[in-house]
Amino acid sequence: MHGLDEDAFDGTFEGYVRDMHPDDRPRVLTAIMRAAEAGSDLDIEYRIVLPDGSMRWVAGRGTAFRDESGVVSRMAGTCQDITDKVRANEDKEVLFSFAAHELRSPLTSVLGFARILERLIRANPEQYDEVFTEAVQTISTESSRMKEIIELFLDLARAESGQLHLDTNEVDVVDLLKREIEMSEAKSPSARIEAHLPDCPLPIISDTRRLEQVISNLLDNSIKYGGKPPHVVVSCSLNAGHVVICFKDDGSGIDEKDRPYLFDRFYRGQTASDDRAIGTGIGLYLSKQFVTQLGGRLELTSAPGEQTEFCVTLPA
Repeated sequence: MHGLDEDAFDGTFEGYVRDMHPDDRPRVLTAIMRAAEAGSDLDIEYRIVLPDGSMRWVAGRGTAFRDESGVVSRMAGTCQDITDKVRANEDKEVLFSFAAHELRSPLTSVLGFARILERLIRANPEQYDEVFTEAVQTISTESSRMKEIIELFLDLARAESGQLHLDTNEVDVVDLLKREIEMSEAKSPSARIEAHLPDCPLPIISDTRRLEQVISNLLDNSIKYGGKPPHVVVSCSLNAGHVVICFKDDGSGIDEKDRPYLFDRFYRGQTASDDRAIGTGIGLYLSKQFVTQLGGRLELTSAPGEQTEFCVTLPA
């Protein structure tokens, strides 16, 4: 796999690091050190450079072992060649990107003209009948929905090809939550959203757009399945150097057989009270991918007939 002769590898950590791609080496070393310090498992993908100059992708997985005093003393693991999978995913992303580009152009025109018509209707409502007005609203709504779906599939392609890039900056989590709650209240006037947020700003280093997507998706899901009328409690707190954001709804809960698979790609479970499929199977998968890439974790607590709670934990 590494293109080495049988006696070329000396079994040292330096020898293990030596063939890592220079651009990937800092990221991999950071992940190894974090796993070693925490005594947790390592799971990372990176490039290696073979002696002939060719490049391959590998998946490195390892487990840290502690000595009698509890100090991490060594790590053992495996490398798996995933070059073909990565290249197939890169081809898939190219295809998705091409399709999305071809769809975006006409869709932008449709959405633009629909909004022009909406402005004309608002300015002169007496000139347009109810059927025409509803038709324009439908075109505008469905065009916006299609645009969101295109972006979802683009993110899905990037996630599967390992090309999800972060644009980190300082984000005030409290301000972001307030904005998302206001937008959700405007979209779902019947929903009662109860917010328990800190009275002061809570800045963290994160990717604003990705974090917005996560919060929006979890909040929309909580409203969608939060009872009739929906009731959602949004909370945010600082705990042991981590920001914890939770969304708790008053819905009927999630069936036990669905819970282990709810974050899987394209998995569509059922609500505990009826046979409605839960979402498209993309939103929660991407939310989990985004949160993991941001260095956090996304967890679910639910049971049939009980409240459902999604919690995002991020480093402060």
